[in-house]
Amino acid sequence: MEGVMANEAVESQFSAVVEAIKRVLQPAGFSKRGRKFRRFSEGNLALIELQRSVRSDSAAIQFTINVGIVSGRLLQERGLDLKKVGCSHAHLNERIGFFLSDPQDKWWELDDSTEASGAICEITALIREKVLPFLDRHLPDAGLIDLWKTGRSPGLTEGQRVRYLSQLSS
Repeated sequence: MEGVMANEAVESQFSAVVEAIKRVLQPAGFSKRGRKFRRFSEGNLALIELQRSVRSDSAAIQFTINVGIVSGRLLQERGLDLKKVGCSHAHLNERIGFFLSDPQDKWWELDDSTEASGAICEITALIREKVLPFLDRHLPDAGLIDLWKTGRSPGLTEGQRVRYLSQLSS
């Protein structure tokens, strides 16, 4: 669900954030579609999606970033097309704030009194230093299996972790 469009100056700041992220992700093989960035590899999909808050209004935009991996093999069993899914379908799903040194759900706010440059510096550094290595490590099915064997499964219930681990391991 989308909030109300912000004023032109705030929308321009948000667009600057999206473009800065694009400049970091394109050399890493990601393509942009709206506010979603996607990279296909080994039958799986890495996702980085900007999510605007429903609390955004004409004066301010609040947003966060979702990071996910979709296993093509697991998705196929549900009859879904890998090219049409997003983070809501991910088999590994984490908010970018959990890559901070003090992990927490992180939302940025842009309004007439803020500059996008602060958000851009923080976000692009997180993506370069933490998110891309995380996605690279877990994008292959073997990376998901290794993660799930540790008992960790960001974005999944314990039952889903056990079931998906069994399905991918067979």
